[in-house]
Amino acid sequence: MNTIPLVISLIIASNIAVFGLNKFEISPVLTLLVFGLVLSNNFFKNQILPSKKTIDILGDLGIIAIMFVIGLKMDTKRITINSRDTYILAFYCFIVPFVCGFIVFKLLGFSN
Repeated sequence: MNTIPLVISLIIASNIAVFGLNKFEISPVLTLLVFGLVLSNNFFKNQILPSKKTIDILGDLGIIAIMFVIGLKMDTKRITINSRDTYILAFYCFIVPFVCGFIVFKLLGFSN
């Protein structure tokens, strides 16, 4: 099976899934994520394998697009109202893992 018709049919099927589940008020982003998880089995991977690099690039672009849409829907007023909670979350999600990883790598001998 050629890669291009397979990819086009998967895009059409994903749009049909988004349209169908939108009637049940399920988020299109969630629908696409679940659709991608369901279709990421070995059958489709083996069909797309000859042009795996192209599919990887398309997947990366899809992730960037989803993050862009999430960024557009984000309410900045809510972040400024809850700025203390935002800073605490940023501290525990970025600074703490960075410092812990740095210490572990130093203890394991990964230094210059």
